[in-house]
Amino acid sequence: MSNRMSLSLDRESYYRRIKRLYVGWKREGSTISEQDAILCAVGQNEEDQYSKSVSLQIWLFGYELSDTVIGFAKEKMFILTSKKKAEFLKPICNPKGSENSEGTPSVTLLIRSKEGNQDNFNKLFEGLEAKKIGNFQKESFEGAFYKELKKDLKSRDLALTDVSADIGMTLGVKEETEVSATKKASVLTMEIYNKVFKEYLMETIDADRKVKHTKITAHIEEALKDKKKLLGIDPSNVESCYPPIIQSGGNYQLKYSAQSTKDPLHFGTVVAFIGIRYKNYCSNTVRTMMVNPTDNQRDIYTTVLEAQEAGVDALRSGVKLNTVYQKVKSKLSESKFPELAEKLGKNIGFGMGIDFRESALLIGAKNDQVAKKGMIFNFYVAVSDLTNKEAKDSKSKQFAICIGDTVLVNGEDQPATVLTNGKKKAKNISIFLKDDSGSSDD
Repeated sequence: MSNRMSLSLDRESYYRRIKRLYVGWKREGSTISEQDAILCAVGQNEEDQYSKSVSLQIWLFGYELSDTVIGFAKEKMFILTSKKKAEFLKPICNPKGSENSEGTPSVTLLIRSKEGNQDNFNKLFEGLEAKKIGNFQKESFEGAFYKELKKDLKSRDLALTDVSADIGMTLGVKEETEVSATKKASVLTMEIYNKVFKEYLMETIDADRKVKHTKITAHIEEALKDKKKLLGIDPSNVESCYPPIIQSGGNYQLKYSAQSTKDPLHFGTVVAFIGIRYKNYCSNTVRTMMVNPTDNQRDIYTTVLEAQEAGVDALRSGVKLNTVYQKVKSKLSESKFPELAEKLGKNIGFGMGIDFRESALLIGAKNDQVAKKGMIFNFYVAVSDLTNKEAKDSKSKQFAICIGDTVLVNGEDQPATVLTNGKKKAKNISIFLKDDSGSSDD
């Protein structure tokens, strides 16, 4: 547990959310509804990875609790953790004095032993009285305690089933406090994009400097430590969702696992992915800047922007996510550049929250999950392998366009709200350089 945590647990928030978890457990037709218990185990999280188990802890308790295992049964919970963390969790063991605690499971705290936890594991599994257990099977942590638990699990006769997607759905609809944290993250994302990335880009182009993509990434990450650059927000509450990705020069990988290369920035089409977390909640923006774009490039950009806006308009409560995908694809098919529809990626967004990418809420052709009011999405339209026939140099021949925003789903009768607000029309993202004769292109 972080040293800077104020050791207090928000009981009312916990009671509200534990009830939601148990309601989600009963969701008809879901994998989770067939389980007798749920197991959530966190070891040492050295790489600071996103995981459902950590997200669930943060969502319920406000903090990540390392070397802790929680067993949820239908009417009771067992938490095996350190003495210090057990003190922190004590308030939820006594439901007296809270109206919200009615109908929540009883909580038994077990204290982790340094010598070995066989007795604790026995108490935990005997208490759960379950054969069919839902867990997060794709996850893996470091540390002796976690390894001990994994070994113990193997020795028991249990049917384990992955329930990551079901938990993701439960965490999908955000409460007001979660929305406001995401709004703050979104404002920070745009501040960093405009005041740090864009200004640095303009200075680099103005001075005709050679700067590597990786250097721009480092420049952005450095800014996240500076309170002045963060609108006065404490940097300890702010982090990158992933290392910022800057791409140019005909080489584009429009995905979040991509990394900035050591190639120098090319003054043509520049795509920037920037995602910032505030108090554990993620936001994201993707922008494409163009230096001396041709009319054709600007028209293609406008077409992609219009498709993204059509998608934001379609993303409403009660609408299936594959319908939103189809709306975007149709908008491209019916445009002046119908070939763009075939270049559209398989997914054009995903649910976002404490986890950066909620795979149960992918906006793609095959996902018939329904958008709900209060869900937050990273919503983007990306097209690559585009050709600029008027290119003046080899690196300008191939280009790509990606436009992405953090959006909040409203009711059925209004489009989603874009939280990463900024001007993104073709005229706002075009940079025109004067040629040597002193006359401007624009």
